[in-house]
Amino acid sequence: MSDYNKNPWEEQETGENRPQQTESGGQEQYQYQIRPANQPENRPSWIEAEEQPQQAPGWRVGQAQPAPQPQQDWSQPLEGRPYYDQPRQNSVKIKKQGGRAKGFFKGAAALALVAAVSVGSTAGYLRWAGYQTGGNSGQTDNVGSGGTKVVYQPSYSEDSLTAAQIYESNVSSVVAITTQMSNGSGVGTGIIMREDGYIITNDHVVADALNITVRTYDGKEYEAEVVGTDEKTDVAVIKIQAEGLKAAKFGDSDQVVVGEPAIVIGNPLGLEFANTMTQGSISSVSRDIQMGNYVMNLMQTDASINPGNSGGPLFNSRGEVVGVVSAKIKTSEAVGIGFAIPSNTALKVAQDFINFGSVQDRPMLGVTVEEINPYYAQMQGVETGVRVAEVVRGGAADLAGLEVGDYIAAFNGSPVSTISELNYAKDKCKVGDTVKVELRRQGEKVTVDLVLKDANQLAS
Repeated sequence: MSDYNKNPWEEQETGENRPQQTESGGQEQYQYQIRPANQPENRPSWIEAEEQPQQAPGWRVGQAQPAPQPQQDWSQPLEGRPYYDQPRQNSVKIKKQGGRAKGFFKGAAALALVAAVSVGSTAGYLRWAGYQTGGNSGQTDNVGSGGTKVVYQPSYSEDSLTAAQIYESNVSSVVAITTQMSNGSGVGTGIIMREDGYIITNDHVVADALNITVRTYDGKEYEAEVVGTDEKTDVAVIKIQAEGLKAAKFGDSDQVVVGEPAIVIGNPLGLEFANTMTQGSISSVSRDIQMGNYVMNLMQTDASINPGNSGGPLFNSRGEVVGVVSAKIKTSEAVGIGFAIPSNTALKVAQDFINFGSVQDRPMLGVTVEEINPYYAQMQGVETGVRVAEVVRGGAADLAGLEVGDYIAAFNGSPVSTISELNYAKDKCKVGDTVKVELRRQGEKVTVDLVLKDANQLAS
């Protein structure tokens, strides 16, 4: 859902329950009961935000600089609340379900989904270089063994472009997305991935939209249809009836390194500021961030991201899309902490939607579960934990012997007490893997072997 509404400075927070999945559905859905959020006692190990040295704007290479000294860890524990879980995938042939809750950080800092953003990463990175200690360098650097001085020095490939060149070459591959929702309207950003009208954006930009309008750089407007949306990765694909569009060039996000310049093009705060470019650098190439009941692996950047940027491109210095902007930390205590979906992840999901109509090779249990916390358990007189609410006939869970009312206590050796923990353990596995699932059934411990299936196998 787009998060640019009447007041762009406020973070949207929704928590609607989603309808349960029918037996004929080929995908898993989780639901939860309305209840207060659990407050974690210990800070999760993956919520550690290390302050990165700032990079001066521009692309010209300066002199070698001393290695940056480690900064003190200033991050604060993050808190959150329960959310509806399980990858919701919608294709153009599937009637979309009702609204769903938005994810954000657990803790004092809120993670805001920024409807349509384009974050850019650009070439040039900090690498280790050895210098002999014979002359005067004028630098105070770390000196390694054998008289070798170690410094950080920006290094750019020969085909690197200036920020102005990147903008001029790519702005026509970025579109503005306007959505009409049941509760208002929103604005986001999208990336033209194919010249015949396929556009990649965020799931939270277009999911549950009643109407989607795409405006290209030349000012033309098109009605768009949803090809597919995936809540788990926050990736969506839409299609407009157009030919000869300029498609963006996608790069290999696995090659991105910390310190590379990053450029974002998008529509911060709406159409009034359409086609805005911001720049910064890559702060981290891998952050495990919990959004709702999913743990997403994202790139971190300090390029400016605002509501309206979601779904836009993150460019490297060669003008290649290496990320799809998704979220930022929204708190007065943090500035310049934004996140983008790696392009390799986004492209895989997008191409699966175009070629197959759903995300392939994703392990599925074939169940609907609900998370019961202590407050709800006391109110209803039931146990706490992850309870099976429905079992898909012929699915992996059905064949393994799971029953409605079972509590999943452990999955493949990992203890499970929340839906996010179940998802995290499941996503480490592959389709076809046999895992042990520990259950609590009417006060007794039961362990079963479960063979994971994908969505197509569940539907068959």
